[in-house]
Amino acid sequence: MVNDEIAKRSINDNYEKPIEFALEDMVQFRCVDISWQLAKLLPTASGADRIPFWIWKDFRDSLTPIIAYLVNWSVYEGNFPCVLKQTNVILIPRTEVVESIKNLCNVSLPSLFARTFERIVLSKTLIPTLDDCLPPNMHAYR
Repeated sequence: MVNDEIAKRSINDNYEKPIEFALEDMVQFRCVDISWQLAKLLPTASGADRIPFWIWKDFRDSLTPIIAYLVNWSVYEGNFPCVLKQTNVILIPRTEVVESIKNLCNVSLPSLFARTFERIVLSKTLIPTLDDCLPPNMHAYR
């Protein structure tokens, strides 16, 4: 019952396949950028992989080349590794008395790798585009 309700909320009927890019048009993600993102990790809950944040942060020098390979390969292939798509879903009650499934709010905790991957890709692709499009006084969206 809970899984069916979460599935209903997660389906997007307006999904459009992304535009495919040629390899030469793609951004290459460098180790220094990835190491910088790992250094910025704050104490946070781990996702389904249960790897605590301090492992990613403290061992970033050893992990960065591996992560760089995975990120660049994933972007090139247009495919994120399935094992890293797993997430913990926590149901939080919206009211004191939960009478139905609609009184619950779901919060998903993806793995720290997935969150870091997202930040790396955003920092190199979307954010430079937003800087060109947004007026200088719109700081909330940067």
